[in-house]
Amino acid sequence: DMEGMPWTPIEKMWVEFDGNGFAISNLNCGHTSWGRSGFFGYIGGGFVKNLILENVTAEGTQVGIVAGALEGTVENVTIKGDNYVKYNREINPRETWGGVGVVAGVAQPMPISNIVVDGNVTVDYNGIITCAPYTGVNALISNIDGGVTTNGTVTVKDRYIQYVADGFGLDKDGNYLVLSKAGLF
Repeated sequence: DMEGMPWTPIEKMWVEFDGNGFAISNLNCGHTSWGRSGFFGYIGGGFVKNLILENVTAEGTQVGIVAGALEGTVENVTIKGDNYVKYNREINPRETWGGVGVVAGVAQPMPISNIVVDGNVTVDYNGIITCAPYTGVNALISNIDGGVTTNGTVTVKDRYIQYVADGFGLDKDGNYLVLSKAGLF
């Protein structure tokens, strides 16, 4: 239980983290100097598996419950309780690849499997007007490749335009848009 304890997200180029089914609860994530926030700030490769995260609050320019930025694999992770992730440009105004999502704020297309949302997650875009590629697969949990079970609720607030796939996106009302190849979305 991390109640009342500050947490600076872990940033590693290579991660091998097996939570062995243990829970980390009441995690109030700070952020790295780059504005990344989550249990991990950055996972450059490797894996995170067999972990329960419960009642997580995170805010940054790249922010998710598991990681702010993800280039590794995530499997067998359960998200419980009431969770809140919020994009905040003021934390690092130089960051041009901002993103916010359930699993990760920004993620390369890597294996994400057996994720269970067994609680409530609020994803607050906070007026974000640019997103890095691949943020949509994390925020819109139904689009994650692999087994995702949603027993709870995922609420998306204040979404402006969300990148979905090459050349396409969603506006704040969920309508599909054609985006310029220059990435002006």
